Amino acid sequence: MKELLVRALSGAVYVALVLGAAWMGPLATGILFFPITCLAAWEWHRLVWKEREGAPSPALSITIAAVSYLAWAGVFRFPDPHIPYSIAVVLGLLLLSFVLLLRSGTTAPGTVMGHNLSMALVVAVPMACAPLLAYSDARIFIGFMLLLWANDTGAYLVGKTIGRNKLLPKVSPGKTWEGLLGGVIATLASAWAIGTYMDHELGGRTWLVGAVVVSVTATIG
Repeated sequence: MKELLVRALSGAVYVALVLGAAWMGPLATGILFFPITCLAAWEWHRLVWKEREGAPSPALSITIAAVSYLAWAGVFRFPDPHIPYSIAVVLGLLLLSFVLLLRSGTTAPGTVMGHNLSMALVVAVPMACAPLLAYSDARIFIGFMLLLWANDTGAYLVGKTIGRNKLLPKVSPGKTWEGLLGGVIATLASAWAIGTYMDHELGGRTWLVGAVVVSVTATIG
């Protein structure tokens, strides 16, 4: 019960912040997701390296994530003509960090850069899509966030209640096949409601397809 209360309260704060930022516009949304991106980069670094000998400083991962996020968020704030500049910023940053790693004497600079590049592509760039959605239509951004929350809530409640069969016990021991199914059903139901009742430019079928994509990618994430 205590865990459920903590999750509910923290979730309520997060929902309020996201909805408030969406209402204020893409700039507020971009500012909100910036610290989230940095925290996600730190978590990525912690999971990848744990207590392995020779682990690089998390400051490098966080810096790469922060600059990559800002570069791509700038693309969405100032469309197409700025895409080449953002690509150049990200690639230049990665090249500079690789040179610094070589000068630092680390025994596996290629491995470190591989993890940092993956982190930039998996964490920073997708996070920067939040301002894009808010810039195009705040209702679409809110709709996809509702799908994400529906998936997490459905998976948690069903998994806690009837979950028995582990999904990926070595990666995430708490996840079950029953929870996955509960998340998918909750997300599809939310997509149907959004497609039926929310005033937007996307059709109902698009939201249903989006629901499947959100359920799969959220679980992988």
